[in-house]
Amino acid sequence: MNSPARPQPLAALPRTRIKMCGFTREADVDAAVAAGADALGFVLYAKSPRAVTAERAGELARRLPPFVTPVLLFVNPSANEVRAGCAAVPGAACCAASRGIAMAGDPLAGDSGSADL
Repeated sequence: MNSPARPQPLAALPRTRIKMCGFTREADVDAAVAAGADALGFVLYAKSPRAVTAERAGELARRLPPFVTPVLLFVNPSANEVRAGCAAVPGAACCAASRGIAMAGDPLAGDSGSADL
């Protein structure tokens, strides 16, 4: 006779990480952190209604506690835009979008390439 499967303890289950994006205001950053977000995204694409400058992303990211990761979203960035974002938000993860496809960890995706560095 087979005994029923035992449920796994919570510690054995993988943890889902939560990323929220499009922050422009301090109060919203603080609320997302209080709600338990693991990563907060900042849009560095001027055509977006949620866009912030690299400097503003840096100001907002400085509010993040340890273990909350800042993420920078670029769309067809130039090498200079990526450099400015990385300088303003040290340690940020980068995500670039090209032709509507997001590519995590590839800040030079899109129309620019390594020759622009």
